[in-house]
Amino acid sequence: MKVNLRSMNAAQLDALIDRANARKEELQQEQVLRVREKIEDMLKEAGVTLRDVLGGKRSRGLKPLTGQLDPWLRLRVATGQVAKPDARKQRAGMKLRGRASPR
Repeated sequence: MKVNLRSMNAAQLDALIDRANARKEELQQEQVLRVREKIEDMLKEAGVTLRDVLGGKRSRGLKPLTGQLDPWLRLRVATGQVAKPDARKQRAGMKLRGRASPR
């Protein structure tokens, strides 16, 4: 496809760039799907699961509610900077670590 860029205005160039970026994303998604299909075929042929191949280790996910505080929060509670939160509030605060509270 031959495109004369010199004859296009800014809006047309922006539209062309948007279409090109969308096409690049489509190609990337197609490549990911092809690779995923190949991996699934190989696993099915071998009769194993991906967890078997990668060692069966599960992701950590959220910490269980044990009532223990994170070290950074334990120090603040010990020095009296903050009151000890209950476990639900601590879990919600874990997502905000390193950021200001949204309150």
